[in-house]
Amino acid sequence: MNYYPHHIGDYLAATAHLTMVEDGAYRRLMDLYYTHEQALPADVTRVCRLARAMTADERAAVQTILEEFFTLENSGWTHKRCEEEIKKAQAAADRARENGRKGGRPRAQIDPKMCPNEADDEPTANPRQTQPVLRGLAELIMSDSRAEAPNPKPNPITQEPRRGSARDVARFEPQAHLESLNVEPDVARDWLKLRTSMKAPPSATAIRGIHAEARKAGLSLNNALLTCCQRGWKGFEASWLAREARASPSRDPRNRQEALEIRNRDVARRAAERYAHETQ
Repeated sequence: MNYYPHHIGDYLAATAHLTMVEDGAYRRLMDLYYTHEQALPADVTRVCRLARAMTADERAAVQTILEEFFTLENSGWTHKRCEEEIKKAQAAADRARENGRKGGRPRAQIDPKMCPNEADDEPTANPRQTQPVLRGLAELIMSDSRAEAPNPKPNPITQEPRRGSARDVARFEPQAHLESLNVEPDVARDWLKLRTSMKAPPSATAIRGIHAEARKAGLSLNNALLTCCQRGWKGFEASWLAREARASPSRDPRNRQEALEIRNRDVARRAAERYAHETQ
C-alpha cells in the first residue's frame, strides 16, 4: 500500500501521551507495516534496523510502541487494524481486476421511463458507462474510510490496546498502573501523595521516565519510589544516586559501572529500610 488516509484529530487524541521520539517511531512502524503489507519481524533488533532506530533512546521507543500497540504472534508483530485495512485494499484491487477481465466498465442501466429517447439509442462514446463506475469507486473508497466510525483511521491507534481515545487517556489510574509494574500498594500511595502535594501530576510519561532511570541505577521501580518517599523527591534520576556513590566509592570495584550499580542498590536498600522503620 502506497496510500492510506491519516485523520489528524483521532491520531492526536490517541497518541497525546507519547514523547516526540515515540511518536516518530510509531509513524515509521506504521509506514513499514502498510508498505510491506505484512507483520513486522518478531526480532526487535531487526525492527529497529528497519525503522532506522540507531540510538538507545530510539530503540527504547520502538520497544515501547511494539509492546503498547502491537501483538507478538508466530508471524511477527501484528496489528488488527492494519490487517483489516490491508484486506480492504486487497479486496478493492481484486474487484478492479475482476471488472477488467469482464471488459472494463459495466453497461449503464437506463430507465426508459426517465430517459425514453436515450433508451432506444446505442451510445457510441460510452459516456454513461464511465461516470457510474468512477462515482461508484469514489463511493466505495469513502464508505471504506468511514466503515470504522467514529474512529475511521487506518493506522494502528484505533486498536486501542491500552489507550485508544482521549476518554481512555483521561481515565488513567496511576495507582493501578504502578501496582501492575510490581510496586507495593503502600509505596505507590505514598509516592502519589508526595507527588500531588508538590503539584506534579503522576502521569504515565512521568512514571515511564522514573522507571527508565531506575533501570539505569540498577533498581526496581518499587525501590526507586521508596527512595523518592524517603528523600522527598517528586522524581528520580540515576545520576542523583551516582553522585553519592562517587563520593563514597566501593573498596573492591570490579569495574566502575558495576561499582556504581552496587552502590546505588545499597543506598536504595538503606533508604527503604529507614522508610519502612519510620512508617511502622
